[in-house]
Amino acid sequence: MTAPASRFVRRASVPDDRRYVLTTWRRSEGEARGHIEGRLFGAWQDAAMAAILARSGAETRIVSPEGDDSIAGWAVLESGERETVSGRVVVSVPTLHYLFVRPECRRLGIARLLVGDLLGRDDVVYSARPPRILVNGSWSSPGWYPRKVPRGWRCLERAAFFPLTPET
Repeated sequence: MTAPASRFVRRASVPDDRRYVLTTWRRSEGEARGHIEGRLFGAWQDAAMAAILARSGAETRIVSPEGDDSIAGWAVLESGERETVSGRVVVSVPTLHYLFVRPECRRLGIARLLVGDLLGRDDVVYSARPPRILVNGSWSSPGWYPRKVPRGWRCLERAAFFPLTPET
């Protein structure tokens, strides 16, 4: 599955995609966090993923090769739409909870297809901490991390637990 980026399309998520998204999210998040593992992490991660996906503003975006239902990459986000809550208009902050691209499909423009509409915005929050590596006995983010996150985006892990508004 290594077609050129022009051969990939973003499509709506279908119920059959959910299992793949949850499985790869849990495995990828566990690997990214490095030192957190086991039943406790699994139970916590499963609860967090279920809570995020249950929100009314949550969206799962899928990118597949054109004419194929396989998944090259996916993103779970809240786009930051206006909604009325208890008679009051609330504008939520665009929040990217997780983005995953299959290793063989990386550097083909999949992430841009998934979240390209958020690039250039400086109000985006991402709730998954970047990958961590063990350096001299301490866990830290790898040196490439700041170059991969768009300027102005900020990490706020608590966004995984409740929707954000600009006042948060």
